[in-house]
Amino acid sequence: MIEPIPVVEENIYAFRFRGRLTHDDYREFIPLVEDLIRQHGRISLLLELEDFRGWDTEAAFDDFRFGTRHEDDFERIAVVGDKAWERWMVALARPFTDAEIRYFDRDHIDEAWAWLKATPEPADQPPEPRPWQHVLVATDFSLASRHAVVQARRLAQLDGARLSVIHVIEEPIVYDEYGVYLPMEVDLDQALLEAARQHMQRLVEELALEDAVTEIEFGAPAATVVEYAREQDCDLIVTGSRGRRG
Repeated sequence: MIEPIPVVEENIYAFRFRGRLTHDDYREFIPLVEDLIRQHGRISLLLELEDFRGWDTEAAFDDFRFGTRHEDDFERIAVVGDKAWERWMVALARPFTDAEIRYFDRDHIDEAWAWLKATPEPADQPPEPRPWQHVLVATDFSLASRHAVVQARRLAQLDGARLSVIHVIEEPIVYDEYGVYLPMEVDLDQALLEAARQHMQRLVEELALEDAVTEIEFGAPAATVVEYAREQDCDLIVTGSRGRRG
């Protein structure tokens, strides 16, 4: 049996659950509570368990469906009982509702009422995100990295941050017939550098990056980008998800 308990507090309602609950009990209880929710929005409940012996199968499904349908509609739920398994029942219910739910022994029912009447503490607000100060974007001049440059420019503009664009030339490795590493000729490095400068200049002109700092380095792309970011105090690195290496 479920019976209302008279309450004079605003937006707090109480019910006594007695014996073994049935589907017929929930046919009366659910419309009553849903009507209170429609009238008042989020409400708090005190549920007093007296000689409570659980639910029959259909009532258990009623209770579960009701709880999931109204998981956002309760501010606080105080459950008052006198059995250890009732305390565990409340603990198991917590993941299925956004309400604060707490169990009280019967001789602490006054504490339950006081808790329901107290003003809930505001939820902790996440700290305001710190604006970016220096955005670094790595480019290999592919289409994917071009999109990354556009995104980095947008982020820098939103936060008034500095923007740096880096391209890393990965030096070609050549081995002789015995597997010995042979450094490439300086002329090839110079040719790669000149080609990179032309690509970078074209990128600056096409994407209006005149205020950005551009940098061309030789080395392993990932390590070089990270080292540059560390040296220049960059707090955000933007890269494309696909593209050539560099």
